[in-house]
Amino acid sequence: MAERNEATYFALGLAVFLLAVVLLLNQIEPAAVPVDREQFEQIKDRDLILYLELYPEGADWQLKEAIRIKGQNGQDPTTRITLSGPDSLEVKAWRDQQGEIREGKPSPWWKGVVFIAILIGVGLWHIWTQIQLDRRGKGSPRRRLRELEEELKQCKITEEEYRNRAEKLWAEL
Repeated sequence: MAERNEATYFALGLAVFLLAVVLLLNQIEPAAVPVDREQFEQIKDRDLILYLELYPEGADWQLKEAIRIKGQNGQDPTTRITLSGPDSLEVKAWRDQQGEIREGKPSPWWKGVVFIAILIGVGLWHIWTQIQLDRRGKGSPRRRLRELEEELKQCKITEEEYRNRAEKLWAEL
């Protein structure tokens, strides 16, 4: 019964952790796909730009609908683009046309650092608990299987007993 509770707690903990990862990933905005001038002009001519979002480090263009951009990874579907070169002339032209402009929030770089630190922390914690469990407890299933094989070689147990105990250990693997 104790083994069953450990597995249940592990599964529950894993489910909560994965849910937290999914929720954190949903908070990350999609990155703008860089386009060259020719692609930008085609998008602008098709009237697909919704608004310009200005950031301290540059500008992104929000599109009205998702489109596929030919890029390094083949066809990238996106709703945000950025010019791969200087974009000050395009920003000025957009302002002159009275296009909608929004102030973008600076990207919180610390959120990514905290997220990665949490993932590393959880991984290290899991490794540490497994080491402690192996030291204190009956050991890992692989080690117990090797010990069982040694007992069989030394004729301390019968072939039948080996099979019965090995089947239980294989279930743990």
